[in-house]
Amino acid sequence: MESLVMVIWLTLTFTLFVIPLQSYKTPVNPHLYNKTTPEMAARDGYPMETHYVTTSDGYILGVFRIPYTNVSAPAPSTKPKPVVILHHGIAASSSIFLVNSPGKRLPYLLADAGYDVWLANGRGNMYSRNHTHLSPEEKPFWQFSCQEMALFDLPALTDYALDKTGQKKVSFIGQSMGTTIYFMLASINPSYNEKINVAIALAPIAFSAHMKSPPAALLSPLVVEPGPPTEAISDLFTHGTGEFFPSVIWEQKLMIVACAPYVFAYAFCSLPVFVTFGFDYSQLNASISNDIWGHYPQGSSVNVFVHFGQFVNSGRFCMYDHGIVKNRKIYNSDSPPDFPLENISAPLVIMAGPNDILATPKDLESLRSKLTGVDETFIYVDYPEFNHMDFLLGIDANKYVNYPIIKILNEHNEI
Repeated sequence: MESLVMVIWLTLTFTLFVIPLQSYKTPVNPHLYNKTTPEMAARDGYPMETHYVTTSDGYILGVFRIPYTNVSAPAPSTKPKPVVILHHGIAASSSIFLVNSPGKRLPYLLADAGYDVWLANGRGNMYSRNHTHLSPEEKPFWQFSCQEMALFDLPALTDYALDKTGQKKVSFIGQSMGTTIYFMLASINPSYNEKINVAIALAPIAFSAHMKSPPAALLSPLVVEPGPPTEAISDLFTHGTGEFFPSVIWEQKLMIVACAPYVFAYAFCSLPVFVTFGFDYSQLNASISNDIWGHYPQGSSVNVFVHFGQFVNSGRFCMYDHGIVKNRKIYNSDSPPDFPLENISAPLVIMAGPNDILATPKDLESLRSKLTGVDETFIYVDYPEFNHMDFLLGIDANKYVNYPIIKILNEHNEI
């Protein structure tokens, strides 16, 4: 009965809110609703550089760098620092790493610990909406899934950061979809394993057949068969553009105002997060609700969501399913091949939450069984209610996530 009520609630939400939302897309002016990632860093007193990385297929990614700390240093050190790249999850952006309460924002803690911090922004979010010849107002711009982020975005950023810093390796931290992209890249382009000191996967997503998230259960069946049916549904949700969950000014301003009262932030504004990622009121910091909704969602392609739906439906961690005709042209087979996870060889640390309804124990076990070529460490957060987003937003994020991450990085870097 509870599941039925949740499905009905989500259906009404998508019908009455998300679909109409697509009609009100406007160019983002971040000064109208909240601060950009660089503005957040300036607010908090940290230096931040903006870089633009062009991928081999023409997407221009906005990337942010914290080159040094603002703590106990009269002047920036010129000594090269170990590089760490942080990659956000689905429909998010770099700013999601900066919305927790002061003292719990991982990029700053890493900078304070002596790291050169790079914040990724996947193609399609508000910081990466440029291309050498395609317009985000047209459908061709949005013809990508997380597979393209793995094939083009992450390697371009990795090579760019190495070139700018003169380092030979980077460390990588991904959350949710950020881990998916890493697993894809390290498996289909094994040479990048040689460029990674250590990869830390927070709430990793690969195999997804046992997801317990109601949105996954509701939406995944809609993408069972690639082709016209899926495309028609895609056009319904995106008004024909392919852009999904855009950063929309009025929606974010509405949520910011609505979530201002503490009781609403605690009881109502947290509900979409809990329904999707797992209930954990004990780790909920209601005071950051405004920041959460001011910085999420930040835009993506509907194909990214379709790809994850294919993971759920197939029970496989496989490349994008275009349908038999296109699959034969692209993959020379009727169905897309699996990602060869056995090719991953760089040191890997997996951190999972017991109450994560997206990255479930059975799916994590499927992932770990395929990682036959890697020196893997598995950390199950010692807190029963810890969910998918607590890695970024939890009250005790320092204790269970941030401080252990710094310890792990220090063990793999000269610092």
